[in-house]
This record gives sequence, C-alpha cells and structure tokens, in this order.
Amino acid sequence: MILLSGLIFRSSVMTFGKQMVVYQSAVTVLCLLRGIIGI
Repeated sequence: MILLSGLIFRSSVMTFGKQMVVYQSAVTVLCLLRGIIGI
C-alpha cells in the first residue's frame, strides 16, 4: 500500500511539473509576442 501511494504521489507530481512547464512556456511566448507587437 505504501509503495502504491508513493507511486501515485510521484506520478501526480510529475504531471503537475509538466503542467507548470507548459504554463511557463506559454507565459514566455505571450510576453515575447507582446514585446514584438509593442515594438
């Protein structure tokens, strides 16, 4: 049971990390686009 919950926790953390990376890259792209349009 402990191993199972540990695996679930690790997989959820990995999924959360991937979502954070996607969010960060989206924000970066938006900032770049705003900068280009601003210029």
